[in-house]
Amino acid sequence: MRKYNYSILVIFVFAFFMGVVSFSFAQSKKEIKEAKKQRDKYLFNVKLTDKNVSETIHFKLQKDVVFIPVTINGKTYNFVFDTGAITVFSDSVAKELNSIQSEYSVMVSDAAGIEKKMNFYHTDNVQVGSLQFNNVCYAVENLDIFEKHLCMRTDGLLGTNMMRLLNWEIDFSNQTITVSDKPFLATDYRMEIPFRETFSRNPEIKMEMGEYYFWAILDMGNNDLIQIPDSIFFTHRESSYLKYAKGEGKDTETLFNDETPQNQYVAEIDSFYIGNNLIVKEIVCISPSPMILIGNSFLEQYGKIAINWKQKKIFLGEKNENKVIENDTIWEFVPNLQDNKLIVSFIWENTNLYKEGVRVGDQIVRINGISTEKIDSPQWCEISEEIKNLDNLTVEILKPTGEKITVLHKKTTYKSLIESR
Repeated sequence: MRKYNYSILVIFVFAFFMGVVSFSFAQSKKEIKEAKKQRDKYLFNVKLTDKNVSETIHFKLQKDVVFIPVTINGKTYNFVFDTGAITVFSDSVAKELNSIQSEYSVMVSDAAGIEKKMNFYHTDNVQVGSLQFNNVCYAVENLDIFEKHLCMRTDGLLGTNMMRLLNWEIDFSNQTITVSDKPFLATDYRMEIPFRETFSRNPEIKMEMGEYYFWAILDMGNNDLIQIPDSIFFTHRESSYLKYAKGEGKDTETLFNDETPQNQYVAEIDSFYIGNNLIVKEIVCISPSPMILIGNSFLEQYGKIAINWKQKKIFLGEKNENKVIENDTIWEFVPNLQDNKLIVSFIWENTNLYKEGVRVGDQIVRINGISTEKIDSPQWCEISEEIKNLDNLTVEILKPTGEKITVLHKKTTYKSLIESR
């Protein structure tokens, strides 16, 4: 099936809560200065014990999400490598660490723009490879929803409060991350992009599209394309003639799990700039979320990416024409497991399945003869693995009316979706 999209973005809003002191949506220079002071005192006071760092760590790429091993108190966990987040531990890991008394709380926002107050804690003895981090500040959140959809144990997010101490090279082709205290060389890459830091220290890149310019967060906890808000795209003067495809339902999971179905789109943009680099004929996601994000599906086309944090520069490798997004094969709908039932949670309009009457909320009861009428998460993960490389499926659908229909489901591409509209 088309992959479920994830954006495990965690960024601060200007609101800190420490004891009886509250900085709520700071606006004055004095308030912002105080908010930054408290941020750096608690969240970005991580210490690295190692010097002369140069290490290569293997990672797992699961549904375009990068999982890196992180060791805490001698036990190794699966963490998402997430430039769009501060460090987060799952509630189960926090329980093992006996994270009882939080030091303070802060308002954060996820990729859907949903805000929530989160508690933060500190711990020592966090290792990435052989690198030792102390005084690591982390939030706690239930990450079970990501584990269910990604079919991978998700113990936490390795975030910017740890990353910004070093430089990182992510090689998608070889599934390795090289960590160094020395900057990576621009001559080894095709594209150089300056960035600034958000309040959460996330890398933020300037983009220009026609008469608009805006700042996009480099979000490696996001397995999707470049994400642009529909409020920008549909007011852009070129949107009247640009082709796009529309989908109905929910195909994206964010940290705070908004269940509201909303229309999603993909469009081919003729040209835009990332930094000073011209990007032509690129497929992007048009989302109702206010966040502007650059995800892994876009980055993977370039083979590898380096982040020189001290220099505030990002480098992209040579684009692999065999990996371009427009040629990605995808299924016409996205299934989601709900109460041991496999439900159509998202479907692209103008596809054969849509024309044959498949809609959001329909139950998928059989795939290629395999019953999915009553199914749990491990069973669905096993079936997903078996069918992921198939070009077509025979799918039996149960409508809310009780009617059953059998449809032939074929793979398509983003390019085909857009051109068929």
